[in-house]
Parts: sequence; C-alpha cells; structure tokens
Amino acid sequence: EKIMRLWGIVLVALTTLSTSAVAAKDFKVAYVDSSRIMREVKDAKKAQGKLQADLAKSKQQVESMQQGFIKQKEAFDKKAPMMKPDVRKKKEAELQNAYIQIQQDVRRLQMEMMEKEQSVTVDLQRKVRSVIGAIGDREGYTMVLDIAQGVLYHKRHMDITDQVIAEYNKRHK
Repeated sequence: EKIMRLWGIVLVALTTLSTSAVAAKDFKVAYVDSSRIMREVKDAKKAQGKLQADLAKSKQQVESMQQGFIKQKEAFDKKAPMMKPDVRKKKEAELQNAYIQIQQDVRRLQMEMMEKEQSVTVDLQRKVRSVIGAIGDREGYTMVLDIAQGVLYHKRHMDITDQVIAEYNKRHK
C-alpha cells in the first residue's frame, strides 16, 4: 500500500515535471533512510535499551514461572504412584491449569512488549516526520522520499538522512 502510494506520488511528480519547464525548475526532491534514522537517533537508542531491559525482565519472569512449574511437576511425578486415583486426577488438573496459566502469562508478556515497541516506534516516527517537514520547508523541497520504502535509485548528494538525525538529536535532547 505504501509502495503503491509512493509510486503514485512519483508518477504525479514526473507528470508535473514533463508538462511544465517552470515546474521542473522549482521541483526539488530529497531522500532519507528512515530505517537508519530509527536506529541512529538518540531517542531510538534509549528506547531500544529500555525495551531490551524490559524484555530481559519478562524473560526472567517466564523462566521463573517455568522453573516453578517444573518443580511442581517433578514433585507430582514422585508422589503420583502413591496417590489415590481421585487425588492424582485433582493434582493432574491443577498442573494442567498451572501450565495453561503460564502459557497465558507468556502471551500477555509478549503482547505487552509488542505494544511498548509499537508505542515507542509511533512516537519516534511522529517526531522524525516533524523534523523532516521542518527541513523540507526550510530547504524548499517539493517532496522528501524514503529510500527504505522502495526508492530504487537516488543520487547520494540528495540524501538528507544525516541532517535529519542531527536536527532530531538537537531538538529532542
């Protein structure tokens, strides 16, 4: 969808250029590499560190739950041959419920991590777009394309990625 929209914009721009020599003279394009920006701005690095710390904490929680379950299962396996059938069935059901609960907790933690990552990404993208818009207005660009979204060729001197990263980091200390 994004690529199709991008191609549509490029086609409109090329059509405009071909119909008017004046428009071609005023038409100014720049490029950014959004994936590089999202890796290199200071906020992204901080966010990545926080997400990694949160992921490690979640992983530790999951391992703790699993170890607790393994201990319960081992204790059950030792005592099961000596248990009455109705007690054994009850304990098996308890273990099954504990296993299901662990699976649900793991899914919940995974969803929480995905939501955190998405929230951080959306916020960073909003700020990056703002910086790109400011640079585009200031420098008089007609459009700024994202090479990470399917631009097949661009001249390196038209790449403003470094400028966007520097201005972003200056604005968002």
